[in-house]
Amino acid sequence: MYGSSVRNLVMQRQFLDRKAYRSEYNELFRLMSPVRTPYWCRPGSPPSLAHRAGFDEYSYVFDMRSRREIIKGRFQGGGIAYIYADELPLFASVYSRDRRKPSYDEFEILELLEREGPMTIRSIKEVTGLLSKQISPVLHRLQQKFLVFEDQVDDEWDRAWYLFETEFPDIILDESEKEETLKILISRFAYLNVFIDTKMLKSHYQLPEEEFQAAVTKLASESTLKRVTIGDEEGFVLSEDIPLLEKETFPPGGVFVLDRNDFLCKSNESHLSEKFNNEKHDFHRTPVKPTMMQFILVDGDFKGYTAGYFRIRPNILEDIVLDLEESEAINRKEEILEAVRLVNDPDESPIKRYCGEKL
Repeated sequence: MYGSSVRNLVMQRQFLDRKAYRSEYNELFRLMSPVRTPYWCRPGSPPSLAHRAGFDEYSYVFDMRSRREIIKGRFQGGGIAYIYADELPLFASVYSRDRRKPSYDEFEILELLEREGPMTIRSIKEVTGLLSKQISPVLHRLQQKFLVFEDQVDDEWDRAWYLFETEFPDIILDESEKEETLKILISRFAYLNVFIDTKMLKSHYQLPEEEFQAAVTKLASESTLKRVTIGDEEGFVLSEDIPLLEKETFPPGGVFVLDRNDFLCKSNESHLSEKFNNEKHDFHRTPVKPTMMQFILVDGDFKGYTAGYFRIRPNILEDIVLDLEESEAINRKEEILEAVRLVNDPDESPIKRYCGEKL
């Protein structure tokens, strides 16, 4: 089996080889769910599958959210992400926390919403006298338990909160079995990432690795997954993909600069942390160590990152750090700079250095 064939399939299935039509985008959104918002964005920003849409993605997803076709929740470790409303039972089976055991302060908020109807944090403050910093954590815990729903229909900061059962009365949250849900999610993940392991699953879904190990073992026993070795790495592929991987193919050439919350980046987060050790880089004795802001995909393989500082506006781009042969870094300099500027406004956030050299 060939690593290049894995990368080629990943690029195809994640629509990094061509732009997706709306119907294809809809299916990709489902397969990648829960879909996070960009890593550094204003509150109320919609989720994004950057670089994949062959249309105005922002407006399209904004409308999907306004219609409640996709809804906001707290999934991977309590982070904000979006799923299709019709998949609430699926994700509740793996992410819901102690729905039947609200704490005293959670019960008070639930009782208030039942009595008063939908309320914003501001209106809850007025009725209870509590501070926002006291109310928000309670609402977020209730959101993780699928007991309240935050109606993010636009990009306003002060959203209404509803009792979950009043907004989705026809959805039965306890109907999905956790083991079956994990098998569904793993199969989706393996289709998109082609060659996977449990560390990758944990990175994206933020669920215990042991849970995935049991489900992966089950899928392997059912012949859905097959344990394989590619290069010097061991992992799993869908059994149906084996014939495709036994033929040597190559990913399309090109450079993408991906947000840290992008599905492909989150799937490979553990690997990327090991490959690009930000602490070892000199950064010309900058007083504060820059952070890894975005990852750079070159010909289907992660080959670097942008280093700098997130700011309210604008971000600061200190350097472009690459794991490329010097000759290739020189030959592809303009291509890589152009890809970075495509997602970072060059007037607001000019690139200071390329591979340590001032621009």
